[in-house]
Amino acid sequence: IVRANIVGQGFVFNTEETFWRPEYGHLKRLMTVPSIWGYYLLRALFPFFLNFESGIELFNNVLRPQFIFGVISVGATAIVVFFRRKDVLFLWALFFWTIALFPVLNIFPIFESGMEHYMYLPMTAFCIYFGSFFGKVKKRILLFLLLCTVFSLTIFFRGGSWKTEANVWLDSAKKTAVYARHGWIRSRVNLASSYISIAEESDSAEMFVSKAESLYLEVKSEYPDFSSVNIGLGNIHLIRGEYDSALVYISAAVNVNPKNYFLLNKLAFIYSALGDDNTALIFLERAIQMKPDYDEANANLAVLYFIRNEFEKTREILRKTEITPRNYEVMRRLEIAFIIMDGGKIEEYDPEINGALVLLEDADLTGLKLKLHENLVFLRPADPDALLELALCAALEEGEISYALKIFDQGAEVFANDSRFLRGKGLLYISVGDTTSSISTFEEYLLKFPKDTYWFDVRKFVDSIKVQ
Repeated sequence: IVRANIVGQGFVFNTEETFWRPEYGHLKRLMTVPSIWGYYLLRALFPFFLNFESGIELFNNVLRPQFIFGVISVGATAIVVFFRRKDVLFLWALFFWTIALFPVLNIFPIFESGMEHYMYLPMTAFCIYFGSFFGKVKKRILLFLLLCTVFSLTIFFRGGSWKTEANVWLDSAKKTAVYARHGWIRSRVNLASSYISIAEESDSAEMFVSKAESLYLEVKSEYPDFSSVNIGLGNIHLIRGEYDSALVYISAAVNVNPKNYFLLNKLAFIYSALGDDNTALIFLERAIQMKPDYDEANANLAVLYFIRNEFEKTREILRKTEITPRNYEVMRRLEIAFIIMDGGKIEEYDPEINGALVLLEDADLTGLKLKLHENLVFLRPADPDALLELALCAALEEGEISYALKIFDQGAEVFANDSRFLRGKGLLYISVGDTTSSISTFEEYLLKFPKDTYWFDVRKFVDSIKVQ
C-alpha cells in the first residue's frame, strides 16, 4: 500500500519491453532461474543497493557473474536445507518463501522478474524465521539491534531516491547494467519521460529535452531492435516543432505497431501541422475505427472538420464524444467557437478563448474572430493586451480601419502608460497613406514616452519624413 501510494500514477512504464520473449527460447529462460533465485536471496540477506527496476539479465553464457552466483546460491540453499532439515520452522519458512516467489522465478514465463517489490510477501517468512533465531539466544539481540540500525540508515539514505520521479529513474539507470536489457531500457526510457515532464514547467526546457534525447539515442545505440524508442525521439522533435523529423520517427513506430491507435492519432496531428489535412483525416478515421470511443482522436477529428468548414460533422462528433481531461482543451475551444458562431456570448473568462481564436483563424472565420476579441475585451476590461489584439484584428484581418483607430484611441486613453496604442495608431495611419496623421500621432508618442524602446526609431522616422 505504501509503495503504491509513493509510486502513484506518475511512474508509468513507457515501454512494452518484456523480460522474456518466445523467440529467445525456453532454455534461456530456464537457465536464468538460478540467477533470479540468487538475486532475491541476496536482496533478502543484504537489502542494500536497492533498485526500483529489474537488475536481472537473461542468460547468455555460463561465465556471466549473475549465472555463476545463481548456481552457487542454489547449491548453498541445498546445503543449508540438508543441515537444517530437522528444523521445522526453517522448513516452513523455506516452503513459504519458495511458494511466494514461485510465480516470479520465470519457471513459467512472466512479463518481468527481479523486481524487489515481489519480495514483500516472501520476506514475511524470512523475518519470522530470523526473529525466532535472534530470540533463542539473548546475546544475539545485539546483532539484531545492529542489523536494525544498519537497515534503518539504509532506508533513510535511500529515501532521497524517491524525492522526484526523475530521481527514482536516475537511481535505477545508474544501478542497472546494460546486460539487464529489461531494466536498463525501461529505466532510461522512463527517465527520459520524466525529463520531458520537467521541461514542460521549466525555464531551461531545452536542457531537459536534450537530456531526454540523449537517453533515447543511447537506448537506440545499444538496442537497435527496440523500436519503441522511435516514439520517444518523435516526441522530442514534436516538442521542438520539427514536424518533418517527428514524421520520420512516428511513421517508423506506426510501421511496427500499425494497430496502435494512439500512434495513429499522433501521426494525424503531425500531418495536420504540416498542412496535409487530407492525410491527417485518413489516420484519424483509422484510429477511431479501431477505438470508436477514443476521445482524443474524436476531438482532433472535430477540429479538422471545423477548420474545413464542415460544421455539421463537427457538431455531430461533439454530441457523441465524452469530455475527458485528455480532450477538454480541444472540446472547450470548439464549444466557445460555436457559441460565437451561434450569436451567443461567453459570460465568464476562459483560458481556452485564446485557443478558440486560433481555431477561428484556421477556419478563416475572421469576422467571428473579431466578435470573440470583442467578447474578450468585455470580460477583461483591465487587460491592455486584449484591447490591443482587438485593434490589430480589426485593422489587419478585417480591414476596418476606422474601427481600429477608435480602439487605439480608447487604449491610449484607458491605458495612458502603455505606448503600444499610440505607436500602433501611428503605424496604422502609415499603412493607409495618411502621413500627416501619422506624424501627429508619433509626435504625441515621442512626447509621452521618451524612455520607450522604440523611441529612437520613431524619432528617426519622423525626422526623415519632415526632411522630405
